[in-house]
Formats: sequence, C-alpha cells, structure tokens
Amino acid sequence: MATPLPGTTFPPTGAGQSAGPPARVPPPPKQPDRRLRLEDILKLMVADGLVAAADTENMLRVRTKQYDHPLETIAAMRWKSVKPPHKMMTLDFIVEWLAAKLKIPYLHIDPLKVDLGAVTAVVSNAYAERFRI
Repeated sequence: MATPLPGTTFPPTGAGQSAGPPARVPPPPKQPDRRLRLEDILKLMVADGLVAAADTENMLRVRTKQYDHPLETIAAMRWKSVKPPHKMMTLDFIVEWLAAKLKIPYLHIDPLKVDLGAVTAVVSNAYAERFRI
C-alpha cells in the first residue's frame, strides 16, 4: 500500500461510511522504444528455427562495421530458411516474420501506387532527405 505524502489528510472512515471505490492499480511501466539491433534479431531467428546458431555467430564474427539497417544486413546474406519449405530469406520475408513475431501489423506499401502529390503536400523535401524516406 502506498504511503501518503506528508501533510496529506484523509477523512476518517466510520462504521457507516464507505471506504470508496477500490484503488486503481497503475499499469506496468512501458519499456522505452529502442532501435533494432542485429544481435537481437538474430537471436529471435535462431529461437524460431529460421537459421542455425553457427551461421549467426559466424556472421557476427566476420562482419565489418556497417551502417546498413540490421534487416538489410541479414537479407544481404541470402540465407535460406532452415525450416521447410526452405524459402529464401528476402527483406520482405524477414520484415513480415519480424512483424508477426512482435505482434504488430504488417502492411506492404506498393511504391507504384503511392499518390506522390498527396505525399509531397504533407512531407517536405528537407524532411524526406533528413529521414531518408
């Protein structure tokens, strides 16, 4: 039970008075968002049986300092899934798998169907260049 702050007074509860509604329990603290890390994604892939642990360890050992997105780095390896039907792990495959794993919706945006007039009216050129979109 929480301790009241100094100087806080509460009316006494008598025999005929109700104590009021039960105290609301605060939700658990939300963990802060963070960037995707290559090591974390590879651990999830090994846990799901998509790749062999030896392959991921080898990749982490020999990779050079790259500034590519971790999902692009994995897709560049051109691995095939260890699980049948042994699909090629393309960027789309990995993104779709990760979205399902994290329980977030996956939506593929077809760049040929984007209304550029509407997008450029909302997003400035400087903003698009800054965030590489």
